Amino acid sequence: MAWDPGEALRRQPDLTYVRHNLPPGEKGRYFRSLHAIVVDSGLDQAGRRCALTHELIHAETRDDCIPSHWLTDKYEHDIDRQAAARLISLSALISALLWTHDPDELAEELHVDAATLHVRLAHLSRAERAAIAARLTEAFNQLP
Repeated sequence: MAWDPGEALRRQPDLTYVRHNLPPGEKGRYFRSLHAIVVDSGLDQAGRRCALTHELIHAETRDDCIPSHWLTDKYEHDIDRQAAARLISLSALISALLWTHDPDELAEELHVDAATLHVRLAHLSRAERAAIAARLTEAFNQLP
């Protein structure tokens, strides 16, 4: 089953979700003391899905990411990798790659923002890369 951040949010009735204008460059925040997630209201649907997933991962571990500058880059990148893996399953990625290799079209097809797609692609495991290569080779060999 595909990851659905909206469904994950609904399974946490004690978690408050708010869309609000955030400072430029900030997509979302998790407030541990309030057990609340704020996602920037200026994001499109794909951006909201990605920001919400990222903040839900913070909420799962009750990480307080405000102000975010005190968190290490490594930790935030790890959260980004987890969010990208949840939002983009290997099977969905392979299906999208059979249709297009254009990054913008891939992101749109996968309902994610470009940054999340980039993170997912940059952190594919060897086994995932092999599975993608095998499926794309198979599809290529079936062409007339």
